[in-house]
Amino acid sequence: MKRGKAFGAFGLLALGFFLAALGLWKQGPLWGDLSVTLFLQGLLGTEPFWAFWVTDSAKFPMVLGLLLPALLWAWMLAGVQGLGTVGASFLLAKAIDPVLRALIYAPKPTEDLVPVAVHSSSSGLPSTFAFVYGSIFAALILLQASGRAQGSRLSLWISGLLLLVLLMACLSRVVLAGHWSSQMLASLMVISALTFFVHKAIGSVPWLKRPRKDPSPTHRLC
Repeated sequence: MKRGKAFGAFGLLALGFFLAALGLWKQGPLWGDLSVTLFLQGLLGTEPFWAFWVTDSAKFPMVLGLLLPALLWAWMLAGVQGLGTVGASFLLAKAIDPVLRALIYAPKPTEDLVPVAVHSSSSGLPSTFAFVYGSIFAALILLQASGRAQGSRLSLWISGLLLLVLLMACLSRVVLAGHWSSQMLASLMVISALTFFVHKAIGSVPWLKRPRKDPSPTHRLC
């Protein structure tokens, strides 16, 4: 594990916890949350149809339409190690989400502040949606960045596109006032950092690594 990347992941995790702690302390929107939600609702509407579809895509059984292609992509990128990274990250997200929700409570947006598409009394921290999408997309981004084409322009473009899709999907929860933007961001930071550690842990298991092809006889002579 490269020390710089590990420090970066720890920093991301700490920042996510700090942002979540602020939300728990204030028990309401943080600075900028209200403005972001109202801006997005003014731009996209308070109940855009696509936002409901994106929200449902993180729930069973629709989440299989996201998870199964991700597992196939991961297999193509890194074989069993790729499958393990995506699968373990997703299962970790699903495991810790209900535990954290039972331990902490931060209110979601309310009608007295912004228009709310669907009322819910459950905790806004963590965001189940951010945990599900974040675990899958962060795993794919890590696998893409560490694959055979790592550092190439195409790999960077694909990683950037995955990050953009992740952020755009998370906007659906904000525009519907299902979460404050700070709650989504904190959840994404935490699950992305945890996914990094899952990726490194699985990558350290020798029998999960895809064997490298031996150089051809021509290359050996060179």
